[in-house]
Amino acid sequence: MSFKEIWDRERENLTMLIVSFFAWVVFSKFDILSLKVKIGVEFAFVMHLISFYILYLILYYLYQKYAVQNRINIIKSRKYFDEHFTELLDGRKFYGYLAVEIPSDWIITDCYVTLEHVFPIYYGDKILLDRKTSEWFSSKNKPENKMLRWRSPLSYENKTKINIGENSNKESFSIGKIVTGKFSNLDINTFNFDVPQKTFVAIEFNKFGLYEFSIEFHWKRHGRNMIPKKANGYIYSRSMRGIREIRVGLGDYNNDNDIPKPLLKKEG
Repeated sequence: MSFKEIWDRERENLTMLIVSFFAWVVFSKFDILSLKVKIGVEFAFVMHLISFYILYLILYYLYQKYAVQNRINIIKSRKYFDEHFTELLDGRKFYGYLAVEIPSDWIITDCYVTLEHVFPIYYGDKILLDRKTSEWFSSKNKPENKMLRWRSPLSYENKTKINIGENSNKESFSIGKIVTGKFSNLDINTFNFDVPQKTFVAIEFNKFGLYEFSIEFHWKRHGRNMIPKKANGYIYSRSMRGIREIRVGLGDYNNDNDIPKPLLKKEG
């Protein structure tokens, strides 16, 4: 077994041992705030030890937040994917994706993405919605299941979880989808956010248009839960007269020339 494997397995124990050693060295050489005199040697050492542990936790959080987490990239996918499915007559689904990319020498596990917030900007008429309407929609349309689906056949738990790095350092996940086809005598043509549904008949008839969203990417490395990575983006969809379009991006939709801009709200 290599030193790296031993370190990965025993990291918490070894880290606490190193932190305790440095706390003892500092305590032996310095009497910060004259604690040895004020509260006694034993209590002073306990205070030093607790202070070092707190300092370590703060530094470890900052390291995870700004060094480790920044090596994970949530990126825009320039493609959308479509597939046939049999639950509807002539059923088709058109997916809008983002992707997660990690360093080529990494393996991360139990990865999943949650849809945290949905905020409609406009519907099919492209008329800008007032903020109260959008906030009402956001509060009333929180999905029961928030985990989005991965595209890879290697995903599991209803395609909501995946390990990244074992086969590829980049995996795509779906934000939303256009669903078309026939169910009995009913024509289906709708947009859904791609979260698991308990039954197929519970089709969500969300309106086409433009939505802003926020997501969180959850992951583990060496079996440890890491700090989730957050991202904000937008999804645009339309489906009419045989034309289907779905686009997903990150950041501000105003910076994307492929996204139709909203019209001002009608007077009265």
